[in-house]
Amino acid sequence: MKATTIISMPIINLYSGRYEGTVSNICFDKKLKLAKWLVFFDDNSEEDKAILTNKVTIGKNAIIIKNNEGIFPLVSAEGDLVFNNPINLKTYDSNGNLLGKVTDIELNNKFVVENIFINEQSYNANQILSASNDTIILNLTGKKIKLQQKTKILKNTKPVKVVIQPIEKLTPPIIEEVTPTGFDKSPSPIRILSNHNYLIGRRITKNIYGSNNEIIAKKDSLVTTKNLEWVKQNNKVIELAICSKVVK
Repeated sequence: MKATTIISMPIINLYSGRYEGTVSNICFDKKLKLAKWLVFFDDNSEEDKAILTNKVTIGKNAIIIKNNEGIFPLVSAEGDLVFNNPINLKTYDSNGNLLGKVTDIELNNKFVVENIFINEQSYNANQILSASNDTIILNLTGKKIKLQQKTKILKNTKPVKVVIQPIEKLTPPIIEEVTPTGFDKSPSPIRILSNHNYLIGRRITKNIYGSNNEIIAKKDSLVTTKNLEWVKQNNKVIELAICSKVVK
């Protein structure tokens, strides 16, 4: 599976048979070893949601989930927990040579990163030395490089514990009951830094208009940093995700 293929796929709920939304982003762990979340949206809600990848099955044309278990509301928060999509990040080797930008990520059926594509050239995931929101560094030496960060331990500090409360799992229906039951508890939102850089370089399939009916993203043009900022300012990122495609 490639990240660019999964983005824009519909999510179907096996329990209820309903369309839950469309994937707009994939979020990875900080070491870029595992895709942990699929971020998605639906046309009836202004709020994005996220689902754990271990709760989904990827098909040829759609993503299947058994029920609502593993779905969380998504709140965007600058500087909070970060699970970034690395597409379009600059990549260097351990000697500081620029290799290019990430164009795609290849995953296995457990959502483990197997290969990373840089300017369409494939590199094994084991060559990833470190990753951040800004850059990725690959080890192309063929030798193991040990990294050690020196940190100063502050006195009188206590660790902060983060608790994430999931939406309750839907209970199978009882034959005598005809009225569906809702959720009893309000789930705590997951905070993820929104990163829409993966849209840069995609081809726009229709004109996107701003709040004053002006064109902010023109059909058949490529998404750039400049028009992406205009789209964000006009709250049209979801529309841009739907109305753009990867350039082969």
